[in-house]
Amino acid sequence: MFIDGINFPNKIIEAIKNTRLVVFTGAGTSVDAPTSLPNFVDLAKKIAEGTGEILEDNDTCEAFLGYLKSKGIDVNEQAAELLSGTCLRHNQTHEAIIDLFVDHSQIKIVTTNYDQMFEQVLESRGLRIPVYNAPALPLGDDVEGIIHVHGNTDNPRYMVLTDEDFGKAYLTEGYAARFLIKLFQSYTILFIGYSYQDTILRYLTRAMDRTPEKARFIITDEERSDWEMLGLTPIYFPRNDYHKMREGLIKLGQRAKRGLLDWDNMIKEFKSEPPRDIALDTDIDYCLDSVEMTRVLANNIHGREWLLTLNEKSIFDNLFLPEAILSEKDQIWMNWIVDEFVGVEDEAFKILYLNNGNNIHPKFAALILRKLKLDYSSMPDVVYKEYITILDPYITSYWEIYQLIEIVSKRKLYSLCYKLFMKYFEVQFVPESKLMSSGNELIYKHKFRGERYQIEESWKCCKDEFLNSYAERFLYFIKETISNLYNTYVLLGTEDKSIEPWSMTMLVIEDREGYSEKDPLYFLCAIFCESCKAMECKYPEWIKEFLEKCLIEPSVLLKKLCLKALRECERISACDKFDIFINNVAISFFEGKEQVFLLIEKIFNDLTEDRQNRLIDEIEALDTNASEYPIYNWCVWIKRFCSTNNRINKLEEEILSRNRFEPRSHPERDIEIGEAIWSSDQSPITQEQMLETDLQQLIDLLNNYNEDPFEGPSRWGMLRTFSECIKNDYEWTSKVVKIFTDGCIEKEDAWQRLLSGIQDSNFELDQLIALLDQFADKIETVKDFRGMSELLLKILKRNEIKGQFDAMENKLFAVIGLIWTHRKEDFVRYDNLITTVINTELGNVLLSSIYMLSYCDKTRGIPEKYKSFWEKNLKLENGEKDVVLCMLAGYFNLLYLRDRDWCISKFAEILEGIDQQSFAAAWGGIVYFSRYLNKDVADVMAPIYLRAVTNLNWLEGEVRSGFIDLYLLLLIYVVENPCLEYIPKFYSIAEERDQEMFIQGIEHRLKDMDDKEKKILWNGWLMQYLIYRYENKPIMLKEKEKELFVSWLPELGELFEGAVNVICKRKMPQHVDSLFLYRLDESKLVLQFPHSMICLLTKMLNDGTEFDCLGESLGNIYKEAKGLSRKEQIDFQEALLKRGISI
Repeated sequence: MFIDGINFPNKIIEAIKNTRLVVFTGAGTSVDAPTSLPNFVDLAKKIAEGTGEILEDNDTCEAFLGYLKSKGIDVNEQAAELLSGTCLRHNQTHEAIIDLFVDHSQIKIVTTNYDQMFEQVLESRGLRIPVYNAPALPLGDDVEGIIHVHGNTDNPRYMVLTDEDFGKAYLTEGYAARFLIKLFQSYTILFIGYSYQDTILRYLTRAMDRTPEKARFIITDEERSDWEMLGLTPIYFPRNDYHKMREGLIKLGQRAKRGLLDWDNMIKEFKSEPPRDIALDTDIDYCLDSVEMTRVLANNIHGREWLLTLNEKSIFDNLFLPEAILSEKDQIWMNWIVDEFVGVEDEAFKILYLNNGNNIHPKFAALILRKLKLDYSSMPDVVYKEYITILDPYITSYWEIYQLIEIVSKRKLYSLCYKLFMKYFEVQFVPESKLMSSGNELIYKHKFRGERYQIEESWKCCKDEFLNSYAERFLYFIKETISNLYNTYVLLGTEDKSIEPWSMTMLVIEDREGYSEKDPLYFLCAIFCESCKAMECKYPEWIKEFLEKCLIEPSVLLKKLCLKALRECERISACDKFDIFINNVAISFFEGKEQVFLLIEKIFNDLTEDRQNRLIDEIEALDTNASEYPIYNWCVWIKRFCSTNNRINKLEEEILSRNRFEPRSHPERDIEIGEAIWSSDQSPITQEQMLETDLQQLIDLLNNYNEDPFEGPSRWGMLRTFSECIKNDYEWTSKVVKIFTDGCIEKEDAWQRLLSGIQDSNFELDQLIALLDQFADKIETVKDFRGMSELLLKILKRNEIKGQFDAMENKLFAVIGLIWTHRKEDFVRYDNLITTVINTELGNVLLSSIYMLSYCDKTRGIPEKYKSFWEKNLKLENGEKDVVLCMLAGYFNLLYLRDRDWCISKFAEILEGIDQQSFAAAWGGIVYFSRYLNKDVADVMAPIYLRAVTNLNWLEGEVRSGFIDLYLLLLIYVVENPCLEYIPKFYSIAEERDQEMFIQGIEHRLKDMDDKEKKILWNGWLMQYLIYRYENKPIMLKEKEKELFVSWLPELGELFEGAVNVICKRKMPQHVDSLFLYRLDESKLVLQFPHSMICLLTKMLNDGTEFDCLGESLGNIYKEAKGLSRKEQIDFQEALLKRGISI
């Protein structure tokens, strides 16, 4: 950037803004009046005065001073006297260097000067900053303040003057070298006050590596080609014009302090035409260097001249390279070009496109297409067609095609509509795993670009014009498309190389609801038929020839399609249709059966007698080795539209004399799977018939009816009817239960339907108990103990049982024992333990016993027989042990309140973690069966949770998340100061997702609290927890956590300000949820805390937080923020400019 005639690199300004600039000053900065101090050479000469020694041209200053020191001269003391004094005053260069920095707290000056002029400047302004003197130097990668790398006059002893001093500083002790190596690796460096011949500069540059990416500059008037040998990039000012240099430094500081609003105002002066002045042009180059400045520039400039200027600067190169990775700046210019030129100055865009090799980036193309869809009304047709033609390779989305066709059809550009419509049927072949395959066998399936809805809607827009002008093109296109599909499948090697896959071969092309409608091929077939009818009106002979040629193609689908089109043509005679069909297609064409049948239905009555007879000859010649039904089926079909054909009637009679065939409702179709499945649910007997059936007949039916046909009545259908009868008639059910318990029914599926019917019934409690008694009395005959356990549980869940419980307890407990004794130990284990528990007789009897305990008098505690029963269960092994622990631990609260000591002795160690399997089972029960904290149990559970959390990784899925939720409840309502132990323990074991659930859980709880409850929680431990997390305690804060903490803010009410103060101390999250700003706006917290709210939003904008949706919320919040200071307003507006957001 040219500033007052000096070309300062943009890197220096950026380094100043980012506080990464270190100014390195030499003797030249203190030469000008009023400071007027000598440089290193003159200093050496002054010290030598009176010694008789002379500094020769080939002598180095440090060696010469070392020689003087060896002769007893106190070089250091004399130098300090010469370079200090009460009369010394700083000069304008010192002030200009101090003013380079945006804020005094950001000053980073390293100097080899021994004077203290920079300190004097600061003192005159009432400012104090850190000052470091050799050899006590700071870390080179963490610089702040003024560093005298060679010491200063306050402590002459450590001033680096002689060759011995330089040796210590850079070699033997190395304190200067260590400092400089780190410094040069970490910062952008600007040297001021050095010349090429300076000995000191040579020492300094030895500490630098020579990698070209390192930013090290020197401001100088010595134009030499070998500055790079020292690793420095020169910034030239006019020879000996030190005033120009100072003015340049002053203006550099001013330019670095220029804010986005200042740049915005400056750029507005050139909004229509780029500046011609080279200095201003470098300002533009500076703007192009950063994303924020690029955004400000793009928001202000307009017109073709700017487009051409920026293109000459190669700003748009990536937009026209299809493989380029677009930067954020590229995307800004992409949007600018589209907004400023597409549909506005289209010729300028076309020139740009041409000059960049007629290529375009896909994202750029997509953005232009978006504008073509949203803002097209003013664009001339010819221009619109040009854009669509240019962007055709990038029109790949079916939804995009649909939108463009809708627009183009309104313009009546039907040739373009046709071109776009064809894109729906661009096809690709994708591999899929083959169903029912034992290995990793793959098959290929075609996938069209378009989907049914969009294809159909686009067709409606253009149908009349398409059929009028493009019918022939459609026919050839569809024929070619289907043939290409066939050929590709053959090439890929389908199972049967003579036909397409089943999905094409058996495609239903009739307009029948529920079939094929989503398949684009179906609609392609419909277009084919309509196009045939359109062509038939103009060229009937041509369409006959075309269809005949299509029928000899190998594709099954194409053959079927031609038969349908032939049937629907009205100007081709029935006899011609028959001849075309019979000469090209076999009557036994299985895959095209429906089309063959429908064609014959259409033409049969209009055929000549000899053609009818030829057809019947073909029918009689069908293969009957498997069955005569195909011939019979033809007879049934033809008789529907021609009942008087003697040959057909006679043929049918002959077949029926040999077979007991029944006609099908749709002779023209194959059996349809959906219909067959529904028909398999049929029962051979109705409910009414079953209820009236003799019990012996019922026994025979339940034991022996095993039909399971593809269609028709089945055992499954019969059992469903049986279950319906059971649940609706108690008296009949009682009789049936007797025959079951008498051992008359052995089939387990019948037992299951019996008991499920009883469970689904609305029988009275005493009726259910009576049925349970029947089963219990003949327990050895029962075949479904799970069903019996579910019946017991159903009884115990009835409210009426409580009034009868004392009288019924022993009987019901005995039933529990019977079921437990006869239970299946080898039960089905589901992936989810809870599902297993509630689907086993063991789980049901345990739950039944818990229900019974809850009905017992509390003063009894846990009766001994219950303890004995459960202790027996706790000794079970393997899967049964898991069921027991899950169920009993799940009711820990109830058991603890009835018998504290027994409960603790049985479950505490298990819940703390003896082994993974038991631990997971027990906590699974607690999470599912009692997902709350009982205040009477909480105190004893707290230490259990603390020990259990160390085994958190033993839990998975819903159990793990449930445990975390319960743990959080414990911290909120029970534990005092959980930040000391409970939270650190949790974080020491929790995975990232666990930590996120914990924080989200807090937010959910905050939403349910009133202001008083929130304040108690905040002051209790939540504020300290938030502070600790932002201090990386107990572990490093993660990005996702920051996002979730920010999400708390709209829910905090009066606590908002305190939370913002904590959160704003660290960099904001990269992203917040899509509703965050809306929730913040709706909270109206800005009315109560305007300063904190704007501080929060300004920091989020500056830190680059991505908002999914800005909407009106940001503007609403700012409008409602009253009493903001001028600085708060400017900071917020600059943050908006930085992000290119307008409100």
